[in-house]
Amino acid sequence: MNQIALQMIEAALDQLTRIGRRIESLRLIVSGESTLAMYSSVNTVFGELQIEVGGYVPKGYSYIIEEPTGGKPRAFQWVTKPMRRGEETKLPNDKGWYTKDEVIATNLPYWIAASSRWTSEPYNFAILLSKTRCQELGAPILSNGREHPSAFRYAAAAGKGDNRHRYIPLYDRTEMYSTIIAENIRLYNYEQMGAAK
Repeated sequence: MNQIALQMIEAALDQLTRIGRRIESLRLIVSGESTLAMYSSVNTVFGELQIEVGGYVPKGYSYIIEEPTGGKPRAFQWVTKPMRRGEETKLPNDKGWYTKDEVIATNLPYWIAASSRWTSEPYNFAILLSKTRCQELGAPILSNGREHPSAFRYAAAAGKGDNRHRYIPLYDRTEMYSTIIAENIRLYNYEQMGAAK
């Protein structure tokens, strides 16, 4: 299973366990088109979470919901939910780079070159590539805003006349790791988080 998908599931579970919900009573509901639909359960740091396919769940949506318990309100937490039209983060310039405020609003980690570190490491292991690098390695990002960044990289040179938009979005390409190793492709420090097991 994709490591970042697992991290997203665990982040949602963390919210539910904090309010006293038990994993035994929770279900991950996914679209029939999701790659997670092939699994019946997933092992998390909180225990084993059952997976069910929702007959009316569109692709791109997934959530965790509590089983009915005697009239008690059911706990609910989104795992993934595409932004509705008009809610998309506005790409700040023609390159699609972000401002610091926009990056902070996403709550995603970003790489600081000056100190050679991530602001946080929510993923145990991830390959994180820019749009250009994704294209170069034969794994282009989805068009029309259908794929969202998983992290960012601070770039000191943002382009002539633009001193605000200095953060380059990075996209999850962890599934390419075996290819990267086999073809001896060099990764920069900011293109990898954590270490492969």
